[in-house]
This record gives sequence, C-alpha cells and structure tokens, in this order.
Amino acid sequence: MSRYNRCTVRVEHSQRCDDQRIRVNSEWTYNASFYYKFPVASSFNGTATVALQGSTGQTYASTAVPINGSQTTWHQITLSLTPTASPNSTANNFTVTFDGANAAGQTIDFAMFSLFPPTFNNRENGMRIDLSNALYEMKPSFFRLPGGNNLGQSWATRWVWNATLGPLVNRSGLYLHINNYGLGLLEYMYLCEDLGMEPIMAVWSGYSLDGQSVPENELAPYIQTAIDQINFVIGDAATNEYAALRASLGHPEPFTLNYVEIGNEDFFTSPSYIYRWRDFAGNLTAAFPQLQFIATTYPFNPILNPLPKEYDLHVYASSEYFIENAFIFDTYQRNGTYYFQGEYAANLPSGSLYPDLQTSLGEAAYITGFERNSDIVFATSYAPLIRNIAATNPGPTAELVAFE
Repeated sequence: MSRYNRCTVRVEHSQRCDDQRIRVNSEWTYNASFYYKFPVASSFNGTATVALQGSTGQTYASTAVPINGSQTTWHQITLSLTPTASPNSTANNFTVTFDGANAAGQTIDFAMFSLFPPTFNNRENGMRIDLSNALYEMKPSFFRLPGGNNLGQSWATRWVWNATLGPLVNRSGLYLHINNYGLGLLEYMYLCEDLGMEPIMAVWSGYSLDGQSVPENELAPYIQTAIDQINFVIGDAATNEYAALRASLGHPEPFTLNYVEIGNEDFFTSPSYIYRWRDFAGNLTAAFPQLQFIATTYPFNPILNPLPKEYDLHVYASSEYFIENAFIFDTYQRNGTYYFQGEYAANLPSGSLYPDLQTSLGEAAYITGFERNSDIVFATSYAPLIRNIAATNPGPTAELVAFE
C-alpha cells in the first residue's frame, strides 16, 4: 500500500497468538481464507493480493482475489497458495495487501484469517502432518481428550462440546487453555480414529479449576449435556439427534468409546465431588451401562458412591519425588480398583525449557512402577503432550513433543 494513499483496515475479533511462525514448503499447497465486508456500500471494485512472504518482503506465493465495495455483509474468500521456494526460516507472514492508489479512502472490515498446510489424512481442519506422524510413530494406544485444563479453568471457559462443531465461523473464538474451539470434538475423534488410538473422553462435571462448583440442584442440564456429548460419539444416528448431528458432519457410524472421565482434578474440591460424582456417575451409568467411568479425586478420599472402579491420578513434582515414589503402586491394594496415571512430569531445571539427565532419570524410575504394577495401572500418559516452543509461558515441565 502506498505510504500516502491509505485505506482503513479493521480486523474483527482480533486475538493474540503465541505461535507467529509459518513454515513455508514448496512441496505443499496451503488452503487460505478470510472474511471481508464494507461497513457501507462503496464503488470500489478491485483486487487484494494474498501472499506468503518472508520477514524482509520476499514473496514465496501469491494470488489476486476480487474485492467488491458492494459487499456489505460478511463474505468468505477462499484460495490456495503453492510456494515456489522453501526458506529455512519460519519467520514468515500471511499477508493481504492492496494497491494504495486504488484503495485510497476505503474502509474494509476483515475477520477470521485462516491458513492451513496439508493435514494428516487430508482431514478438513485437521492436524499437522508432522505432529500426527510424531504421535503415530510412538504407537499410542489411547488419547485423553479434550485434555485436563482444557475442560474448564472457569465456568465461563468450560469446554462446551457442541460449540466445537461445524464450520469454524460458527464456533466460539474463546480461548480455553492454550487452544481454541478450532480444535473440536470431531477433530479429536478423527485423530483417534486415524492414529488407531482409543479415546478416554472427559465430560465437564460442574467444577472448574478456579474453585467454582455448581450446586447439586443445578446439575441437571450439565448432566444432560454430558449424555448428549456421549451420544454424539457413540449414539445411533437413526434414533438420537446428536448422533444424527455426527452423521450430518460426515461420520454416520459411531466412534469407539469405552472410557469416560467425569471431570478433571476434582481432588481440589472433594466435598462437592461427592454429590457431583453421585449424580453424574449414576445418570451416565444408567444411560450407558457398557461404559466405564473414571473418577478424578484421590483414591478413596473422599468415599464416593457408587464406588469408582477407576481413578485418574495426576502428579507434577521434582525428580527426587519421582525416585522416592517409584514403588508407590506396590503398596496399593488389589481390591478391584484400577488406576490411570493421566498426567505426570518432573519439574524442569530452573530456567530450562528441556529436561536434564536427573529429570529423565526421575521419570524413568517412576515409570518402572507402572510396568511392575500393570495389573492395576491400566493406562499412563505424559503431560503436557504437545507444546509450541514459542509459547510465552512454557510452564514448569517439559512436553512429550515440542514443535514450532
């Protein structure tokens, strides 16, 4: 755009993104899109240049798209970009530019810019190929979704499963933990299916990590929401409206589901979990007697009714703690109760983004306890699973897979 001939560009619903790096690969074709409109009708009839550019202005791919001033409602532009080069640097930009002289004096609103490289198994709105391949090569047997803190750090930011479905433009832009509703329930289930992983799916159970608990007399709609979520995954599309919704989105057959986790880290509010577990587990078991339901308090503290058959345990601690507790499962009673170590990781050395030998040894010692007690420890998962190395708040522990 010319320095002296300016138009006004307004971006709706702008949000910060920690990952501002774009890998440009000449072997890939990128799917790009954005929405635009004019706040008032205009005689403008021109083009915008959509491009992938390097940080110093090199153009690796570009195409021109028509922009018309008569468009006063949101209109989506879709296009593809195939780069002519593969720079080593990931400091690249996705740009939309205008000729300054032609667009001078115009005001244009933009929203929802999207740029997708090829995805694993060519899934629409799917996962990055490199990250999916990294997971696939580890041969995981299960995947816990939607993740722990993603389930809800507050009532307002709780995971609302049906808000994560359908076209991206209809999904909330709400950030949950470190990802948004662009990664939804259907994407999680397809990932499990594509990688041969069994899902361990959580439902929000009336508690968020800020300490809020829903009173018992207000739980009914949230229990119904959990029932609807499960029906979306495994229900009969011929008889259930949420299963029919799944079919309308392209998956008529039920997904595989055997385990449902009721809540996340409810040991923080054990008193309210007594009634929340009773009401959720009781109603969900009645609706889905074939499923197994996992509790998220400390084992047998408090005593829950109905008595859980599985517990999800979380621990983040020093490497010394893990070494000292390598035999902790040896002491657990064999009474028909099974354990899921849903999250564990040793704290990183001070100031480091990566583990050292002592950190790794601590975790390795703890892992021997899983293997030695595999008669009662039925599943374990390191956490966090995936993290962007550009994150501004990396956290005290390492991740299983780091990416940029």
